[in-house]
Amino acid sequence: MKSNQNIFSKKSHYVIDAQSRKTDSLLDKDLKFDTAVINIPVSKDEDEEVMKYLIQRFKEKTFDNFKMEQINEISEEKEVKIELCKDNEQILELWDDLETTLDNLTKSL
Repeated sequence: MKSNQNIFSKKSHYVIDAQSRKTDSLLDKDLKFDTAVINIPVSKDEDEEVMKYLIQRFKEKTFDNFKMEQINEISEEKEVKIELCKDNEQILELWDDLETTLDNLTKSL
């Protein structure tokens, strides 16, 4: 892992400011720049400890592998049976019940 000082010590870029650049002139040199700034870790010691711990776990092949069991059974308690309406009268009764329930809900708001 490279340190941040080594990355920023190489100066392969040009400094151009508004005063030295001619008006309406195009840049005649290719500029190379980093798009992301690398943040220096706050606690280098902690990072090293974590990395050592991870490397040790990989070497020992000790992982937190949990067995995942899939349950496909449907219990009878959760099973809901709905009867279909067969007559127009039943549908109209259900519609009226829904309308009254919705009216009561809107009035309570």
